[in-house]
Amino acid sequence: MHGLELVVSQDVFHGFVQVLAHESLVDHGGCNIIDDFMIREAMEAVETFLQHHKLIVDYIKIDEFSSYFCKQRETTVDSAWYADFNKKRIQAR
Repeated sequence: MHGLELVVSQDVFHGFVQVLAHESLVDHGGCNIIDDFMIREAMEAVETFLQHHKLIVDYIKIDEFSSYFCKQRETTVDSAWYADFNKKRIQAR
């Protein structure tokens, strides 16, 4: 999907991780826009996802609330990690 941008606009850790699980849909060179990035849970979710997938990015500030980063390489989301994440989240309810 050429030109696809992933826009994340959730206010909780789990919501951000759920959206980032689709990050592999964004083409190399495409950008991930993180709305509400100043919220601690949002930053933690993005960093957890990036660290697990060994991705290093440069955040670019849009405004006082939002930032974005562009993909430096193709990404394959670790579906086993994501499934385990969801399983733990559901069990915690």
